[in-house]
Order: sequence, then C-alpha cells, then structure tokens
Amino acid sequence: MLQSIEVCPSAARVEYSKWLWSQNLEHEAIVELQKTLNIIRTNNGANEISFEESKAHLRLANWLESTNGLHSSSITSSYLQIVKDTPNWEKSAFCLARYYNRLYESEKTRLKTDSSS
Repeated sequence: MLQSIEVCPSAARVEYSKWLWSQNLEHEAIVELQKTLNIIRTNNGANEISFEESKAHLRLANWLESTNGLHSSSITSSYLQIVKDTPNWEKSAFCLARYYNRLYESEKTRLKTDSSS
C-alpha cells in the first residue's frame, strides 16, 4: 500500500486513511485524510473542486461527526460546502439531511430530559 502512495498519491492515501479507520485508528485516519485533501487541493488548484475531493470531504465530515471531532456548526458547514460544490450528487444532500435529523433528534431528547428534571 505504501508503494502505491508514490504512484497515485491521492487515491492511495484515501485508501490508506480508510484502512486506518477500519483498524480503529480514527485520529490517524482523520489526519491522513486531511493531508490527502491538502494534496488534492494543491494539485487541482484553489478554485477547482474535483469529485474525488468532494468524496474525500464527505468522508471526513462523516468521520468527524462520528468521533465528535468538531462542533456541530462546523460539521454542518462542512456538509453544506460539499452540497454546494457538488449540487448534482445526491449522496452529499442525503448525508446533510441525515445529520440535520440527528441534530433534531438529539435536541428533542435533550429538551425532553430537561423538562422532566
């Protein structure tokens, strides 16, 4: 796997970060994916967003959500940016809607427990 990073750095790095995640090395996977996004951004230029980059951003947002790695407003803005960058990609809109639903359900639960106290 490490040899393939030299041949096709961005795709191999994404796969490596997925492997790290599967090995329960969440922090290392997130760091590796962030490094990969920096490489992709450098190679593509600042104004051009590739589908590959959007997919990696979506994966990062999902991982940050599952690890509570950022404040909810930062995660929401990440999802919104992905939807804006790839408006025809349904998966990004679905993930945003799913995240909104999770926020709604957690707030509903929090209000229910606050009112019963």
